[in-house]
Amino acid sequence: YYSLGEMAAALNYYQRALALAETYGNLRSNPMILTGLGASSMGLGENEKARRFYEQALSLQREVKDRRN
Repeated sequence: YYSLGEMAAALNYYQRALALAETYGNLRSNPMILTGLGASSMGLGENEKARRFYEQALSLQREVKDRRN
C-alpha cells in the first residue's frame, strides 16, 4: 500500500504486522516494520510520530545486532 501512495492503509498493515511480530517474539523483523511505520507516518505528514518510529527501529536494530555478536 505504501508504494501505491495509500499511507493510511500502509500504516494500518504495518501496525498489524508489528502486533503479530511482538506476539510471536520476532524481534528481528521489528526494525523493518517500524521503519515502514515511520515512512507511512511521514507520508501522512506526521513527522514527529515518524521520528519516534525511526528511533525505535534504530534502537531495536542495535539491540538485535548486539545479540548476534
